[in-house]
Amino acid sequence: MDGAIAWRLPGALTRKLPDRIIGGRVELARLEDLGAAGFAALIAEWKKGPARLQAACVTDAAARFDELARRGGLVVRGPAFTDLLVERAP
Repeated sequence: MDGAIAWRLPGALTRKLPDRIIGGRVELARLEDLGAAGFAALIAEWKKGPARLQAACVTDAAARFDELARRGGLVVRGPAFTDLLVERAP
């Protein structure tokens, strides 16, 4: 059905509704592009708000930056989803 949901209401015509993700646009940034100072500022900002759980794993942003950037760390930030994604250590 082309990624759409068909609803059949009793006595009504079939109507297609597209699948959507609610919440708006997200921003993506590689840690290496943010730099150590930008990453530390972002983690400090996150620790003060609703993203504090995502920032809890980064106790010292400056000390962890090199490791997380080397592992391909990616920051995802938006109204519906905010997180720090890093490839799992071997």
